[in-house]
Amino acid sequence: MLGSERLVQLHRQRPAPGLPPVVFANACGTGGVSWSKIENADGSVITNYGPRSVGGDMMSLGKSAAWLGSLAVVPVTGVDNAQTVFNRELLQGRLLGDATWKAFNVLATDSLDDIRTKTMTLFGDPAMSYWGNGADSLAPWPQDGRDWWASSATPYVGPTVGRVAWTLDGVTSSPTVNRDGNIVVGRFAQSALVAPDGSVIASNTHGVVPPFPELNTPAALGTDGVYFAEARYLHVLAPDLQIRDVINLDAAATGAPRLGPDGVVYVPTDQGMQRIVGRSVAMISDAAVTGTPAYAPDGAVLWTAGENIVRHAIDRWGNESLTRRAVGGGTLTPPVINSAGSYIVGDNNGFVFSGGTAPLSSGWIFNTGATIAHKAAVGFDDTICVGSLAQATSSPSAQPAAVSNTCLTAPIAATPTTDGNQLFVSGGRYLYALDLVTGSQNWRLDLERLLDPGAANPSSAPGA
Repeated sequence: MLGSERLVQLHRQRPAPGLPPVVFANACGTGGVSWSKIENADGSVITNYGPRSVGGDMMSLGKSAAWLGSLAVVPVTGVDNAQTVFNRELLQGRLLGDATWKAFNVLATDSLDDIRTKTMTLFGDPAMSYWGNGADSLAPWPQDGRDWWASSATPYVGPTVGRVAWTLDGVTSSPTVNRDGNIVVGRFAQSALVAPDGSVIASNTHGVVPPFPELNTPAALGTDGVYFAEARYLHVLAPDLQIRDVINLDAAATGAPRLGPDGVVYVPTDQGMQRIVGRSVAMISDAAVTGTPAYAPDGAVLWTAGENIVRHAIDRWGNESLTRRAVGGGTLTPPVINSAGSYIVGDNNGFVFSGGTAPLSSGWIFNTGATIAHKAAVGFDDTICVGSLAQATSSPSAQPAAVSNTCLTAPIAATPTTDGNQLFVSGGRYLYALDLVTGSQNWRLDLERLLDPGAANPSSAPGA
């Protein structure tokens, strides 16, 4: 066991650069608190605990992110195989709890008659990933589509009156918003962190070879970092936008990165979907991907490629499966997943399709009568809002019925967003707020006029 003097030495060590390590302590008594007992003359026993737990102390001081140690004496080389398995599974992207289970399974089968190898204990979050944490679920809008299933719906109430608080020029990507309310955007070849009052807190220039391409897809915000896909690279940034790493994708990104709950990053490219674990890049499909993927309830990842919807899944044993299904006959929009676990996609022929995700199956079809160029939004009541502004109520077993159909003066420029009461959509030079039930216009904001400093803030009255 590590003595108290050795523990003091560990405390005095300078912290390692970057994030603290995950420690597998292949030594005796590193998983618990020492104790001794004193027997009094009257037969009573006093138990004294100490010194303190090495694993707990190291984590509380920020010297380790997680700690695996043994409660008892371990035989020499007795847990070596388990350590090898743990390291391999963790570095391949398994969650800490899953990697620990794999290692404990080895301990349970290696030396069946040696109880000394059965006292390993984990201090740490089993849902943690060695390579980085998942998307920040406490942020108002941490990535494209807001959540892992890409609903583009928010619980926060949007503006009831169209007014402009501030403007920022040179923005080339859709925004994401972190848990502090700060906004992350691309500004040509720069990333920018913008305060709620519009002031720029921090910025950084990206690009590997000049001329640097634009950051034209939204960032993905994790609890410990920021991810931007740019041309053929994935930029990994600290929360203050300082560059931590630049990962070569060997293919051009076609959409925003999707940061999963396990810290794994999926990047759509013109050669197929790329799955990034740490610095390990794997091409898991061979056809150009249309936009950002979405997560199904069972953890599978879905995306579209041409007229196909594609599903990638990894089971608890590490076995991968990739399936695809042709849907309709046109080019599909990226998928969104509703509360029933069904996918929703549109196509350029004006049809909306729904089907099952496990396994992929076909369900209902709805004809909007107009080209659908952008991903749908799905409200908390499963109301579907698509790019033609035909709204439909989702049902996994019945044909949906149109609730409203609102015609705008110009083609829709982006995926709509809903707060459950209003639908926010940009078309041409205008930003519209529509009543989600009736489709009537609550207000309209002329974005083009905002570029003229002498122009008044235009805001139409409800119903105009």
